[in-house]
Amino acid sequence: MGRVKSVNFSHLAVFSIQSADDGTAQHLKEAIRDLCVHPGLGRPLKLETDGLKTYRVGSFRIFHRVQRDAMDIVFLELREDVFR
Repeated sequence: MGRVKSVNFSHLAVFSIQSADDGTAQHLKEAIRDLCVHPGLGRPLKLETDGLKTYRVGSFRIFHRVQRDAMDIVFLELREDVFR
């Protein structure tokens, strides 16, 4: 799988990044850049989730989907709140 050429953010993902403190937001943005370069990173979700994968970034998880050369950042959530 090659490098991702475009990234689409859901409204929820944008809100999560904007509401995070500066250090966390920067860390999440760097992780998303890493995902663009290495789209195979992350772990597929087990349930029927339309190809969603999760990638751990500190205390957050990034839920994303890669289709061809585009990535959808679906949402970002604190790890402790993800599967409640």
